[in-house]
Parts: sequence; structure tokens; C-alpha cells
Amino acid sequence: MEKNILTLTFTLLFGCSSLFASHISGGNITYQCTGNPNEYIVTSQIYIACPNTAGNTMNIIATNDCGLTFPFFLLSQIGSAQEITSICPSQLSQSACSGGSLPGIMVYTYQGTIVLPDTCDSWSFYYDLCCRNPSSNLSGTSGNSMYFETIMNSQTTPCDNSPYVTAQPSPFVCAGISQTFCPGVVDPDGDSLYFQLINTLGAGGTSIIFLPPYTPSIPIQNLVLDSTTGCITFNQPNLGNYVITYLIESFDNAGNMIGSIIYDFQFQVINCSNIPPTPAPGGIVLTSASGTLLSANLIELCEGESVCFDVTFSDVDLFDTLFVDTVLSNLFNILPGATFTVIGTNPITVNICWTATVGSNSFITSTISVNDGACPIMANASQYINFSIINNTLANTDITICGTETAQLTATGGSSFLWSSIAGDPIIVGTNFSCNPCANPIASPTINTT
Repeated sequence: MEKNILTLTFTLLFGCSSLFASHISGGNITYQCTGNPNEYIVTSQIYIACPNTAGNTMNIIATNDCGLTFPFFLLSQIGSAQEITSICPSQLSQSACSGGSLPGIMVYTYQGTIVLPDTCDSWSFYYDLCCRNPSSNLSGTSGNSMYFETIMNSQTTPCDNSPYVTAQPSPFVCAGISQTFCPGVVDPDGDSLYFQLINTLGAGGTSIIFLPPYTPSIPIQNLVLDSTTGCITFNQPNLGNYVITYLIESFDNAGNMIGSIIYDFQFQVINCSNIPPTPAPGGIVLTSASGTLLSANLIELCEGESVCFDVTFSDVDLFDTLFVDTVLSNLFNILPGATFTVIGTNPITVNICWTATVGSNSFITSTISVNDGACPIMANASQYINFSIINNTLANTDITICGTETAQLTATGGSSFLWSSIAGDPIIVGTNFSCNPCANPIASPTINTT
């Protein structure tokens, strides 16, 4: 498979001084279609272990499988770097990002607009630079380069938007204590997402060897992955830095893979004893008459329909006060107009209400997170809530039958269908109706019935 790449000399000569970085602990690349032919806004984030810093521009390399030439391009930093440490607010000034001794991580965001020469299956955008932050589960330690890439199949889907991560990683966790992390990935087009853990990549996109007992799929001990939400649980007994590398793929309704992103980051396991809060084992609880709870964490509702539900968390540290972490929660960003009310502090119950707007994606994965506010390292917990949005519910057109004939009725656009009689024979299951509720009942009325 041939890949063509063109590198601009003037950028190498004059742009390099701002591109070097060290102690890179993760990153990812996403893209957004502007609506103009082959034009995209490309955004990248990198995580830097403090007290190190990154430059104000970022090199992204573009390659393709269609023989098209395209140079690499520079993304410019937008805004200032943000600290994403899980240090409690009263001790934040003691993090390494502020000159202190507590560990700290900064996230840098870069963005630019590109116009590609044509559609192609596939375009690849990647970042490749030394040096990674030292790690405990990879060979090569800090001599490894950071490599992550994003694939776009723009011939299959000419104006697609990549999935993107909304929850910042919790960079510091306590050794020997069970942890949960949900990346809170959103696909703006409502495409189906599939998550897997893959080889961590180094210079030139080559795989970095994991040190035993770690593997690409088990990069940290006692790990369990939910491949539909990306949520992981783990319990790492040993101190150190552990690299996690997600491959997040998006698929259209026909099952075509239309794009993917690599999301690479570290957990730093430290010596602390703070036990994270936990969500209620039974999942969410509906508090409204509308909406249908299909499983512990899946709500089905129609466009324009409102739903309210409770999410409860508790903490075995009875003196901890829990609060909603709006930084780690993506629910309020992807559910427009959602409101919440908090009841209690430990346990804490979050009552959330939302109206599914017209044009909502058919499937939405959201997360709500709480924090225990403990010092010096806070602990958090997340609960994912999935929504299946029904755009329309349709049933048969009028059916004419005579004598003892029966009518096969069919309903689509949902999972639970309750039939009722407006005029004519009342519905009696087993007499003139084969089943109710159901999607495909057989009706045998004796008179005209609506």
C-alpha cells in the first residue's frame, strides 16, 4: 500500500524551535468538517508532565493511500495550557506545575484549518516526536517517541466529524485501590463507536514492547474494558507510570469504518489511601413517567420527549463530601438544556432532567462524574448513561378485512409498542388481539375498529 508524503523545507528550517517537547504523557488528534469541500478543522491535544512545557505550534503529518500529495501542516496553540491534576484545590499551588513537589500534568490544545486536495480512503494524520514521559509498563522508558494518529475515510463519508474525548484523564490514582475511568467519547454524527486497547506506538508508528506481565490489552493490572463505552476498571498494586492506548473507531449505519482516533495517556499510580466513590450497583433510576429504561444504564425516548432520572454515588469514607465534577462529566455538554439537582453529600443523588431535541443523534453515550474533594489527591467515580433516541414511530396504513380474516399489524421506531382502541372493538388479548404490548400483533376485530 503506497503512501505519499511531501515535506516543506521552509517549515523545517524556521518552525522547529517551537516544536520540541519532552515528558509527553499522551495526546490525540480530531477533525471537524467545515461544510466546504475537503476542508477540516484539525485539533490536537498533548499532555505534558510538569515542570516541563510544550511549544506554541505542533507538527501534524498527513499521508494517504490515493497517491495524493499534501505537506505536513502546523497547528497553533489556542488558549493557554490547563492543569488537569487531581490535586485538591487547597493544595493545587503545591503541584509541580506551580513549582511544588506534588505531581502535575498540563494539557496543551492546538488547532488549524486544512484543505485536502481530494477525498480518499484513507487519510492519516499523525504526530511523531520525542520524548515520552517515563513509563513502568513499556520498554525504552523516556527514550521512546510519542506517536498517535487519526484515520479519515473521506471517500466513504465526504464530510464526517471524528469522535472526540470529553473527559480528561485522572492522571493520579492510588495503588491497590479499584479505579474506574470513562473517556466520555462523543461522535457528533451519531456514528457507532467501538473501543479497544492496542499497541502503544513510538517513532515511525512502530509498536513499543510491553514489559511483562503487561500487554496492549492489559496495560495495567486487573483491567476490564467495556468495548461499547470505553469505560475501564482496574486495580494496580505497584507504583509507577502506566501507558494506556485506546483505538476508537466509528462506523456508519452500513457497517463501514469511516474513521478512527488513537487516544494515548498515562495513569500515575502513587502511594495514597483514598478510596474512590462508587455508583449505585443497580444503575440509574427513572423518576419520570416518560422514557423507557431498557437496561441499568440505557434509556429510550422519542424526540421532543422529556425524561428525569436519578444517579446515586456513595463513598466508604463517611467524612468525604461528594460533589458533581463538571470537568469530568460530559453529560452537560452533549445533552443541551439538561438540568440537575443534587440531594445529599454522601451518598449523593443527582437528579437529571433532559428533553430530547429534534435532530438528536440516535444513540448518545454520556457520563456523570463525582469527586470526593479529599486532599492531597482527590478521587472520582463516573456513571455512564446511554440514550436511544427514536426519531419517528410508524405503524401500518389502514387495512381492510372481511369476515373472519385477520390483519397483521406492524410498528417500527422503538422497542416497546402499546396498542389501544380509539373506536370499535376493545382490544382483548387472546380474543381479538394476539399480543399487547408487542411490535407485530395479529388483529381480528368483528366491526370497524380504529
